[in-house]
Amino acid sequence: MMEYKKSIGSILDDMNLDINFNLSDKEPPKPRLTKKEIESIVGSNNSFNINIINGRFDEQSSRLPKEVELLGPQKIDNDELKNYLNKLDNNIISMNDGLAKLGFTLKCKEGYVGDVCINYINYFEDSFFNQFRNNYVFEQNCHLNIFERFFNIKEPLFPQLNNTISQISVDKNARIKIFSAGSLCSHSQSKNYASSFITQRNNSSFCYFSANLDSSWSQKNTHIMLSEEGAKCNLYSAECLNENQYSEHDISINHNAPHCVSKQIYKGVFDGNSTGSFNSCVLVARDAQKTVAIQQNNNMILSDYAMVKSNPQLEIFADDVE
Repeated sequence: MMEYKKSIGSILDDMNLDINFNLSDKEPPKPRLTKKEIESIVGSNNSFNINIINGRFDEQSSRLPKEVELLGPQKIDNDELKNYLNKLDNNIISMNDGLAKLGFTLKCKEGYVGDVCINYINYFEDSFFNQFRNNYVFEQNCHLNIFERFFNIKEPLFPQLNNTISQISVDKNARIKIFSAGSLCSHSQSKNYASSFITQRNNSSFCYFSANLDSSWSQKNTHIMLSEEGAKCNLYSAECLNENQYSEHDISINHNAPHCVSKQIYKGVFDGNSTGSFNSCVLVARDAQKTVAIQQNNNMILSDYAMVKSNPQLEIFADDVE
């Protein structure tokens, strides 16, 4: 344990994360809430609910359709995604790849149509370095809307360092929408890293909308591979930052096949000493003819001390691109 703690500490020091709080070498506490207590937090409804408590799936209080299966964290057998991850020189991602024990794997079977709500319930009692690994597998022709909600049972007394990797595989003709609002921990010193790796097949559609209203410090890395013809992705983000809050979006979209469409619309309002950053690179391969790619970043600055950096980039090797 001491060697583990020492290695984590040395890596974090090398990364210059500017963390001025101590991290516990213990694992977060296991769920100890009753089903009734959980219902009082997330509310009672007729929807299908997945309850994740301190990073662990709580089967007793969750309700799933038979076409949706939830398992423990595991690595997706996706060679294209593996090769992409191996090329990345990112310590925070490499650390998660080797050490993550928390998270889940969601599998949606072919042809299923419906809605699922994922409730993240947190009552962290110490400053943990939480490593989450969430995997999503959407089979052919499934249409699923996912609503992500975040609940901090009480005002967090200690800051957290949260590092989440989500691997998302969207098979042909699948239609997936994810709506996410909130953060794992809203403590003023917390840092939230979230990295998403999405691969899309023939005529699939992936839509992700995030709202950031209470996260003190967040960095979101989104990597999308439009691997086969007719794939479409839409990324939307809205955020309001104040005081010393910080938000960074790093996006890369690879158009590797013809007739694919990508759209990014990111909007923010910045006040106080807040800082925002939008870095987006769209790469269009030589064979990806008839590509449509949209990058839009609109920001409103309300203070002389707020700052936003916007850096859209295009690398185009095809000659029929909009």
